[in-house]
Amino acid sequence: MEKGREIVDVCGVESLTYNFRPMLPQATKDKLVELFVAIDDFCLALQAWQTSRQLGQESLDKPASELSHSEQMTILVFYHYSGYKWFGGAAL
Repeated sequence: MEKGREIVDVCGVESLTYNFRPMLPQATKDKLVELFVAIDDFCLALQAWQTSRQLGQESLDKPASELSHSEQMTILVFYHYSGYKWFGGAAL
C-alpha cells in the first residue's frame, strides 16, 4: 500500500481513500492525474454500489453529460486544492 492510501469500507464496498495535502498554486500535472485516478476509483466503486442497490431498470430520458462524474469532481476538487479562489478570472 502506498503512503497516504488506506482501504475503507463505504456502504459495504471496499474502496481506497487518499490523504491529499493542499497544493501550492503551481500544482503539477502529476498531482492532477493522481487526483483524477483517486476520484475515478471512488466513482466506479460508488456506481457499483448504486447498481447493486437498484431495484429495477429505470429509463430516464435525459441528455448525456459531456464530462463524466469523475472529470466534474476532479475539476472541483483540484480548484479548491490549487490555491486559486476566484473561478471568474478563468473566463478573461
